[in-house]
Amino acid sequence: MKQYRVVLVFLWFVPLVVFSATDPFTASPFIDSYSSSESNTSSQQSLYAINKKINKLRYAPDLENWGREEYWATPDEFFHKRAGDCEDYALAKYFALRQLGWPAKNLRLVHVITHRQQAHMVLQVFPAGQGPGLILDSLHNKLRTTSQATDLTPVYSFNEDSLWVVKTGWQEIYVSQASRIALWNQLVAKIQQQQ
Repeated sequence: MKQYRVVLVFLWFVPLVVFSATDPFTASPFIDSYSSSESNTSSQQSLYAINKKINKLRYAPDLENWGREEYWATPDEFFHKRAGDCEDYALAKYFALRQLGWPAKNLRLVHVITHRQQAHMVLQVFPAGQGPGLILDSLHNKLRTTSQATDLTPVYSFNEDSLWVVKTGWQEIYVSQASRIALWNQLVAKIQQQQ
């Protein structure tokens, strides 16, 4: 987990980037091993199983794992090392659910501040397409609703399409396209190179 001062790192913006025709959300062998057995279960069971399976991987800060302060690993990199930080867990869950057919509009990667004033990332999922959503967190195997996640203060959220500022009560205000997030652009480019 990062200290609160890292929030600014996540908000670096770059000009829009047009990606190649390669779809970064297509099959990954590592994601397949984590998500394929969940494709025939109910939404809640599938979410719980993926959250729990991915949470079994070892936590390792980016500096230890990658030799730099901030690095968003592709799911393949994360599963290969079997270790990562909160962003890696959240991103792996996001891509696993996308591979299972969950629409991007039902998923949010959410940058939060914990009750210990540490930057953290979780995945928010809207099983019904709307409502408060469920939180998949590397610190909790249990799924929680946003109202149960009182230890988290949301700052911003995004998916592959959009970026939002998140206000009190997990209410989102659209800001721009997610392709303006530098670390997201780098992640998508790495995934495309791996395919």
